[in-house]
Amino acid sequence: MGACILNGIGAGPAETLQPTVIADVMFLHERGAYNTLYFVFYFGSLMVGPIISGSMADHVGWRNFWWFNVTLHAFVFLYCLFGFPETKWHRMHPAELQEQSGLDSSPKKEQTIDTIEHIKPEEHGIQSTQDLSEYNTTEQDPHLGKGSPGKQQWKLFQANAQPFRAIVLDLWIPWKLFAFPIVEFASFVVSWSASCFLTLNLVQSQAFAAPPCKFARGEKSLPWLMSLPRVDDFSSETIGFFNFAILIGAIIGLFTAGPLSDWLSAWLTRKNKGIREPEMRLLTMIP
Repeated sequence: MGACILNGIGAGPAETLQPTVIADVMFLHERGAYNTLYFVFYFGSLMVGPIISGSMADHVGWRNFWWFNVTLHAFVFLYCLFGFPETKWHRMHPAELQEQSGLDSSPKKEQTIDTIEHIKPEEHGIQSTQDLSEYNTTEQDPHLGKGSPGKQQWKLFQANAQPFRAIVLDLWIPWKLFAFPIVEFASFVVSWSASCFLTLNLVQSQAFAAPPCKFARGEKSLPWLMSLPRVDDFSSETIGFFNFAILIGAIIGLFTAGPLSDWLSAWLTRKNKGIREPEMRLLTMIP
């Protein structure tokens, strides 16, 4: 029980870390494809795991599979600790910039800031955001998509002026987001899919050892029934190989679900005069 609790404490942040990193470093129109790539690897471990563990259980013993897991976890831990840069970047609010520069909050300056925030790009020779394309954006910013992490991002500990406040916000914001129905629905879909698939993954050995998979055979059984392999003959390796079919389906979803979601959301955003809504991705659940 203690090991399960410890595993849950570590698995919770680990499962939410990658979508957070994707939101930090990827553009909005790319996040669907990269989140799909993450979830294919995430659920793919439940597909590839039985394939490997079944073969190891038959040939080298099931205990060796757990030592194989320990080795992988040690490698991933060290790689994340020393080879994964910090991706969080704090974009300063105009009020913070004003406080940093030492400007006073006079009515005249507040009016100036308000005017700049509501400026019309066309009146000052700035290209409208509705006319931007990937090619034109790259032309305007030649550094887009280039560069590498700075030295500060490789440090083991990042300086924070208010660490206690940051921890409290990280704990409170997820609960606050649950007030939005779309967040509640998305969390339910992911958790329900993961729970159902994990249950299937854990009980597949027992399921193939019970009726109707375990056929009753006798002297008067049909010839075709007698020709089928007995469930007792289904080795751990054979049951593990059943997961190849699920893995193929996941690979197909990798090339359809993510890119399709991004394309449909971008198309609906253009129809909605450049305003993106989270619900625009729900249509991709129909196929």
